[in-house]
Amino acid sequence: MVWNADLMLEAGVVSRIHPIIDWLLYGVDLIEIISIINVGMIMFSLIKKRHNAKKQATKTS
Repeated sequence: MVWNADLMLEAGVVSRIHPIIDWLLYGVDLIEIISIINVGMIMFSLIKKRHNAKKQATKTS
């Protein structure tokens, strides 16, 4: 968060000090995006599974 805010405000406190540090911080941000998408897909599948189970329960009643 601090790194992104630093980039947006162009303060240069964290970003643009050394290219390797910038690359590592950017890589961590990219890894977080994949994790967020993965968690979203898991939540969607669980909600869909629960919805289908309720639908099956009402059909058998």
